[in-house]
Amino acid sequence: MRLLVYRKKTYTDLYLNFASHHPIQHKLSVIRTLLDRCFKLVTEPKVRETEETHIQEAISRCGYPDWSIKKVKSQLESHGVKRKKKHGLVRAEHKTSVVIPYIEGLSEAVARVYQRYGIVSTVRPHITIRNLLVHPK
Repeated sequence: MRLLVYRKKTYTDLYLNFASHHPIQHKLSVIRTLLDRCFKLVTEPKVRETEETHIQEAISRCGYPDWSIKKVKSQLESHGVKRKKKHGLVRAEHKTSVVIPYIEGLSEAVARVYQRYGIVSTVRPHITIRNLLVHPK
């Protein structure tokens, strides 16, 4: 049986722009999701290469540099090796977690400090369109 990635005729290949004000994890997860779908769905090697080329072209049109695609590919490959070695999901035990607002440059530094102490940090948008437009009173 031959499996392919289906796209509607109206599909635009528009993804989160690399220059947008989002954490790098969100930007890399766009690539990770597309490549993961390709690796899991597409069965034939030649079709997989075509799909990977399509992903690279679409991502580069959204401003993503070549290093980002290479980094995600290497992460997916190393994650696959870990999963095979452990025969299950790899989970790290963390003491606590914290949610911090995303401010470019500052949030990354704060997250590294938290990481040293075993604290998982998650970022959320500091200013959203909803906050700007909706004022209930």
